Amino acid sequence: MKCLVLLTVLALCAFGWVDLDGRDSSIPPSPSPYANDAISLTCVNNFQVPSAYHILGLAHETSLSSLALRSSVDNSLMAVDYSGIVQWTMDGPGVSGFGACHTWPPTYGYFTNSWTSSSMFYCDESSGWSWSSAWTNPAGTNGRGMEYSINTNYFWQTNSSTGLYWMDETGANTYFSITEPGSQMSGITLFPYNGNMGIIVTVYDYQDWFFYEFEAGVGLTYLGSASPGLSYFETSLGITYSPDTGTFFWSYEPYDDDFWIGEFSAGGLALEQNTWGGIKSEF
Repeated sequence: MKCLVLLTVLALCAFGWVDLDGRDSSIPPSPSPYANDAISLTCVNNFQVPSAYHILGLAHETSLSSLALRSSVDNSLMAVDYSGIVQWTMDGPGVSGFGACHTWPPTYGYFTNSWTSSSMFYCDESSGWSWSSAWTNPAGTNGRGMEYSINTNYFWQTNSSTGLYWMDETGANTYFSITEPGSQMSGITLFPYNGNMGIIVTVYDYQDWFFYEFEAGVGLTYLGSASPGLSYFETSLGITYSPDTGTFFWSYEPYDDDFWIGEFSAGGLALEQNTWGGIKSEF
């Protein structure tokens, strides 16, 4: 019996496992590379959602000026206002998923990914909000954070610890390798920056945010990192940008199974509030 237990432990160590937050144990954590860059973050609000068992990926809902939250614990997708008051809740597609994003304009719907299935799932009003497989996720089961560009109708998605996927609504994709985070990425968001697309990614293991500029025909340029500066921190999860407020919403765990959403303004960047229409075409 002892030999059997030992073999089981060795197998788990060799292949790893994914926890309820989507953290893959086969990817070793790394220390924060934060280098006190010029970008700064200021917390302007933070709140909990008492009825949310779990808060992973975040998405801004253009049509409702609210935030969509993804939970794998109770297989749900929920929307809350900017103070955490629940607007609606619906079932997810029945798989362990992290990312969610809201497409716009109508007919609008929701996409979500999974770390136990290679499908990208979709639902909208025309289907009675019934989930179906939209296409095969190019990230396979390694996709986590997702965001949708209402200006270009393209998706962005984090992939493990190695890079980002750009995708259109058919699943056609382009891959961009990034090295700065150095650990498994969790959330991603897009924001207007310098007439181009700004991108922020977060990682599970430390609270730093990593900023990039994407320019068509050029690719990604690393802008630097910033830290929310929490005194107590365990896990960094989803992130999304609101053009209504010009601020970023970040989901995190300061302690085990204690989920919060913080709202932050960013300094050291020329953010262009409500200027999505001026962003250049991505491709």
